[in-house]
Amino acid sequence: MSEKSASTRASRTKKTRALLAGGVVLGLGAAYTLAQWSDSEWAQSTFAAGQFNLEGSVDGTTFEEHPTSADAAELSFTADVGNLRPGQATASLFAIRLDSATTVDANVATTAAATGSATAQLSHRVIQVAAPGDCTVDATGTTVAGEAALGSLGTVTDVALAPGAGSAPGASANLCIIVTASDDLVQSSTASATWTFTASTS
Repeated sequence: MSEKSASTRASRTKKTRALLAGGVVLGLGAAYTLAQWSDSEWAQSTFAAGQFNLEGSVDGTTFEEHPTSADAAELSFTADVGNLRPGQATASLFAIRLDSATTVDANVATTAAATGSATAQLSHRVIQVAAPGDCTVDATGTTVAGEAALGSLGTVTDVALAPGAGSAPGASANLCIIVTASDDLVQSSTASATWTFTASTS
């Protein structure tokens, strides 16, 4: 056998081994790919908006909705507001709470409006007291609206309300509205005032 033939045969053997080796590598790669397993986890949720509804009471016991100025609750003051004297003060409770269907917290902002010839001679303030019976002209507690002329507002602090547990309404905030006549109250002058308590959540 010539050296050339031996060299050619050796070269072919190396190529065959290389191809076989390549085939083995490819075969293992294919087997590895086919042997891969997979598994999945899924997660989902359903979303719904909460709700809140404010209601009020002039006695701290019977609560109703008063959603518009036409439905405003008639306050019950400690003195006859149709017969005020100079320097006289009078107070009325107005309690607010979130009803039993409410599912979220709320903050309540206070605004006021007034008309009439006596507005400049009457001032008011709103104090949050611990219990309905604490609403007097000398009430102390958290100032919700600082003293100002009737229809105007001094410093205002929002009232925080929380929903009740289960199907119960939330705890009430007892607001004491105190109106004071100035010493220069004019005879036969009149005024009409409206307080609005607006709940919001965010």
